[in-house]
Amino acid sequence: MITTTQNHPFQNTAAVIGVPYITPLPASFADFVHVAEPSITMSSMDIASVTGKRHDNVMHDIRKQFKELGQDALEFQGIYLDAHKRQKPCFYLPRREVDILLTGYSAKMRAAVVDRWRALEAEQKFGVLSLPKNLTDALNLACTLAYQVETLEQQIAEDAEKVEFYNEVYERTDLINPSKTAKLFGTGRNRYLEYLRKHKILMSRPHQQNMPYQRYMDAGYFEVKEGMCENPKTGERELKAHPLLTGKGLIWLQKFIAKHGRDGL
Repeated sequence: MITTTQNHPFQNTAAVIGVPYITPLPASFADFVHVAEPSITMSSMDIASVTGKRHDNVMHDIRKQFKELGQDALEFQGIYLDAHKRQKPCFYLPRREVDILLTGYSAKMRAAVVDRWRALEAEQKFGVLSLPKNLTDALNLACTLAYQVETLEQQIAEDAEKVEFYNEVYERTDLINPSKTAKLFGTGRNRYLEYLRKHKILMSRPHQQNMPYQRYMDAGYFEVKEGMCENPKTGERELKAHPLLTGKGLIWLQKFIAKHGRDGL
């Protein structure tokens, strides 16, 4: 069972490419940051098969493990059809949970599960390949492998462009003001600043409003320029902080939004 999750917090990718402040390359900034490898899981039936243990015993081991770790077993539970086409419970475990389970098994069992895990990883990358039984099958297999090699080479070339673009953004030395940053994220300046205040990235106190918290300054995500602005309510000139995003900060903030959502932007 293989699942893939991919989110795109930029509502308008063209906004990223269309702003001249960032030099566009063939791969968009949003697409690069969200490249994610599909996750692999191993079923409890697989574990039972390669270790020679009964499936109900493997299920017992897994439930015991989740109880000791304080994890919710339902998060990993699934169903399968037995020989009589009846639905039976099972588990689908990611790599971490499988590795923990193996600590209680013998060396022979651990080796068998590790070999099976490597086979699952190979299936994810190249698909399931059967050994050829005749010349026709051998030719078909050769064509399949040639296509996979060509596809892999193309992916490597595309990834190289994405890495180049990522490095260009990350290492940029100029600073991005709130208005341009807001445009990159497809929103307005006030909504952008309010989002950062809501998530405790910028301060809300009147005398320090929009000042980044020190940990984000220390991380190199922001630099602050101060300037005199007129208070629309009092008409008096006041010193205001302008949080300018660095290239490193732009990469970080895009991931932050992907994790915490766009609510408020």
